[in-house]
Amino acid sequence: MSRPNLFHFATSELSQDAVLCWLAEWAKPEYSETDPQLHQLGKEFLRLLLMNHGQELLPQTIKSFEIKRQHRNIDVLIVLNGTVAICIEDKVGSFEHSEQLERYVATLREEGFVEDNIVPVYVQTGEQSSYKAAEDAGYSIVRRAELITLLSRSVTGNDSIARDFHDYLSDVEQSVRAYNTIPFAEWDWYAWQGFYSEIQSLLEEGDWGYVPNPRGGFVGFWWHWKNVGDSKQYLQLEQPVLCFKIFVDDKEKRREMRSEWSERILSVAEDSSLKVARPRRFGTGKSMTVAFLEGEYRELTPSGLLDISGTLNVLRQAEDILDRATRDSTR
Repeated sequence: MSRPNLFHFATSELSQDAVLCWLAEWAKPEYSETDPQLHQLGKEFLRLLLMNHGQELLPQTIKSFEIKRQHRNIDVLIVLNGTVAICIEDKVGSFEHSEQLERYVATLREEGFVEDNIVPVYVQTGEQSSYKAAEDAGYSIVRRAELITLLSRSVTGNDSIARDFHDYLSDVEQSVRAYNTIPFAEWDWYAWQGFYSEIQSLLEEGDWGYVPNPRGGFVGFWWHWKNVGDSKQYLQLEQPVLCFKIFVDDKEKRREMRSEWSERILSVAEDSSLKVARPRRFGTGKSMTVAFLEGEYRELTPSGLLDISGTLNVLRQAEDILDRATRDSTR
């Protein structure tokens, strides 16, 4: 760091709400001469919010311009000319819950806004496994990379807020992509999220997120679900460990199921080049590890960094073991 950055301290969603409001505020016509470049940035920010909802919603002439924070629990509400309502749900790595997104749109309908003039936007500057719930609720998605691109066109040495926000988001982006450029031992929370997003894209399935446990939790990635007999079978990455898991809802059947599936997977794995072992202790919850890969599933390049192609090959071999175990069980 060559200079202090405000956003290394202002990391909360409320702080980011304020920045989004500040960006939008600069679009007001009365600031066109105050700082033409920031005024242009503000207008481009509004266009970004409206991009997937029809550019024609941005009025040629803005007669009134309201910005509200936490209006009936909506993070940021921007009302243009009293008719167009831009509803922003703002996230810094967390995600939506409890049908809150649908409620915000319903609230604006109740307040008299026409359906076609309600613009719901989901802004995420952290990482998120899936945006399906937001998209299903009618929200367009604005991600960190889009904000970086927007700010990079307009950042000047004259405004420290825009520059700091750009630099902070760029630092986050670099941290998320670091799984490609740093040794395994140096991977942090961001690098694991970036890695999981990459393999999720390559595998074309799966979800990832934080998994709490008494030891402090981890970032996990789970995929390749099967549904055979009285349990569900799937694969899970628990950071450096690749696990074969089962999910058993019926408490009375868990002991039987974990033994059965452990034996089945170990038997099938004998024909594989992967070394699969039984856990030293079985869990007792709904989700249980019944086998795991001995050693590292992540492959290395000659330079000691991640070999994504080799790693993907290991994951495919694990999928094959699970496929054969579940297929054999139905015969």
